Amino acid sequence: MKRVNLIWGLVALSGVAMFGAGSAAIYSDPHIFSEKALTYAAGHPVSLGEIHFTSLNPLHIEADDIHVKNAPWDSQSDMLTIGHVSADLKLTPLLVGKIKFIHMKMDDANLLLERDGNGVGNWRKEGDTKPHIVAPVTQARRSRTHFPVILNLALHNGNIRFHTSGGATLKIDLKNLVLQADGEDQPINLKVDGAYNDLPVNLDVHAQSFKALHDSRKPFNAKILVEGATTSIVMNADMMDPINFDQFTAQMQVNVRNIGRMAAIFDAPFHWDVPLEVNSIFKRQGDVWSLSQATGQIAGNQFDDSQLKLTEGARKQSDSVQTALNFENLNLDALIPEAKSPRPSPSNLELSFLRVGDKPSILLDASASAEKLSYKNLRAQNLKLHGTQKPGSMALDNMSANIFGAGILQANLAAEDIKEGSNVSIKLNLAHADIKEILQALHTDNTIATGSVNADMQIKSAGQTLQQLKETTNGHAVLSVTDGQISRRMMQLAATDVHALFDQDRLVPISCLKAEVNFKNGIGNLTSFVAKSAAGDFAGNGIINLPQDTLDFKLKANPKTTSFLALDMPIQVKGKLDDPHTGLAADTHQMIDATPASLSNCF
Repeated sequence: MKRVNLIWGLVALSGVAMFGAGSAAIYSDPHIFSEKALTYAAGHPVSLGEIHFTSLNPLHIEADDIHVKNAPWDSQSDMLTIGHVSADLKLTPLLVGKIKFIHMKMDDANLLLERDGNGVGNWRKEGDTKPHIVAPVTQARRSRTHFPVILNLALHNGNIRFHTSGGATLKIDLKNLVLQADGEDQPINLKVDGAYNDLPVNLDVHAQSFKALHDSRKPFNAKILVEGATTSIVMNADMMDPINFDQFTAQMQVNVRNIGRMAAIFDAPFHWDVPLEVNSIFKRQGDVWSLSQATGQIAGNQFDDSQLKLTEGARKQSDSVQTALNFENLNLDALIPEAKSPRPSPSNLELSFLRVGDKPSILLDASASAEKLSYKNLRAQNLKLHGTQKPGSMALDNMSANIFGAGILQANLAAEDIKEGSNVSIKLNLAHADIKEILQALHTDNTIATGSVNADMQIKSAGQTLQQLKETTNGHAVLSVTDGQISRRMMQLAATDVHALFDQDRLVPISCLKAEVNFKNGIGNLTSFVAKSAAGDFAGNGIINLPQDTLDFKLKANPKTTSFLALDMPIQVKGKLDDPHTGLAADTHQMIDATPASLSNCF
């Protein structure tokens, strides 16, 4: 147990006081003798302001201004300070190896815990740098059977600070702590009014007796309630090692009213006003913490049969997290906040979030599934995700869903650390998607076309900023539509056909529509765009400039396939990608000729 055991020091003093020769030593010079006894027990130099002993059974102890010196390498001079301690210790139980305090009170207690570069805690005795390897069962038995009986304990104004290896400081403030039991065989009640990382927290524990605690053959039961400003936790736990909060199984209910505010507990607050409820089996076995058979909801999205497993890494090693979340209906509108004013991402946006490092704090293996998913106008079924975070890389290495009607989506995304930033790769394949569903999701008139859409994209890029990614994009993308129909008026407008002014619009068959783009250093060369329909055949080409976010595309009809009123003048689409302009093409040089030969590579 990572604590300074001053209780044993008080017991040592008491033991000497019980026997004649030692009694004279204490009462003749209690200050010096007490400092030596407490220093021996704590394994660190201890200094006292005042200490007094009165009566013998129980022995009453009063001590002020206690200082326990820190390890020589530590950041502060004191590991533990206590303003005042008073205690009443029963002496007769010491004869059978039992420690029993009738009363104990502490004021202004401050404890600092941290480790050195080799992982040795400052609470270890000075000069003790060898690891203590004790079997968990043996450790649990010792901690339970030797734990003192404290029938009445009161702590006022205490705090614990733990400096983690990552440089963060975990803060536990104990404004008031009260422990009470009417006897060794009576239930224990513990109440704490305090804060964790500055968030107010109240703890209420109803546990079995000290007699049950000392019986290490059986699990020790405790009903625990944690209530904070944003979170409440209820546990019914059976623990084989309750002193170290280890080797236990608990039924746990968690209610989080605001996930973003709760994250302040981990010194990482962010704005995400979303509630969470979890009901699960909570276990800890040494370095392994787990939630199993978890059910609940996040922002109204119900999940069940979900899992989470955390394996603590060794000193300077990464923790390992495995998760599996299973939803029936997942509504992302409730999880993703609406942007107040849509703005394009700046090109100089740093992409440091894509860099993992050689020693990430967490190694992640996460999966999620949803039978149905919705986001704005988008609908999907049978969503499956699997992602990982490993040293030097992160990846969404498997994403699949049924989307856009009968469409099948497969996607993979990966980012790998390099000296100049990150290598990013994206692979996407969409098969048999309904074009009407796609147009609807894009908030576009979905009556202008029907058919089956197929798409394939594979691109790679590298850099430290979004602009650098754009400038280094290489790869290709292909889009095609088969077995469909298209608006005759739209095709007539593309052919500058006068019929578009007075003909009633209708859908006409389109036997082929295909576009192919090849990217090199951020410049996308639209080498092939072809369309064959009952309203005419068309071909086009152009440039997509990702670094400048611009498009320059020209389209031309084959005069032999359009009506006699069609002017067949080339059309140009040019401008910013998010706001292009359409007009007649002034320069038709190097345009693809919309002849049957150029259309022959449709499929």
